[in-house]
Amino acid sequence: MEQWLMNILSPGSDFDTYNVGSTGFAQVGQPDYDERAEFEGKFLLKRIPELVGKVPPNYCALKWKAFPYEIGAIQLGNYQTVYYHEVCLFVDCNDPRHMKYLNKCEAVDWDKLEAELHHAWLQEHVPETPEDIDHLINPE
Repeated sequence: MEQWLMNILSPGSDFDTYNVGSTGFAQVGQPDYDERAEFEGKFLLKRIPELVGKVPPNYCALKWKAFPYEIGAIQLGNYQTVYYHEVCLFVDCNDPRHMKYLNKCEAVDWDKLEAELHHAWLQEHVPETPEDIDHLINPE
């Protein structure tokens, strides 16, 4: 296990996890959710530090984290666990640098990030046939 994670998980630590967010680009239930979620995670983990600065030292970390989607699992009827993903920030709540970085992350323009993400996705997934274009318009 990574040292920063061991410090966060140790009893009595002042570390906490904050959900910073996601763009909504990858939607649970889409046939290509896993591919889109992976793309979104890599994009955001690269782009957020470009916008707000480098993650501060002392075990502060931005991560792409999976969360169980209980409603979706119940609706599926087969009790298969479904997950959604968000960017999370692991911080030492007593370190003012970590809390300042969290505030910067929360102030990010998520609508603008989503537009950038869509543009980046289309750059890598250029439709080549009319069927590909139809799939982008009607992703069933």
